[in-house]
Amino acid sequence: MAIRKNDNYTVLDCGLLNDARWSWKAKSILAYMLTMLVDWDFYVEELVKHGSDGEKHYRSGVK
Repeated sequence: MAIRKNDNYTVLDCGLLNDARWSWKAKSILAYMLTMLVDWDFYVEELVKHGSDGEKHYRSGVK
């Protein structure tokens, strides 16, 4: 999966988004995570703070 991050955008391989093994929820969570800085520590609690869905939603998407 080729991913390159710049200051204002993130580019990712369309193969990831077209992969039927991933749910739409998982794809959107991953896309959001890829916009973070390289040294960003991932916590589900942080996703909940920045998102509009509940903690169960994010935990199931990450799983």
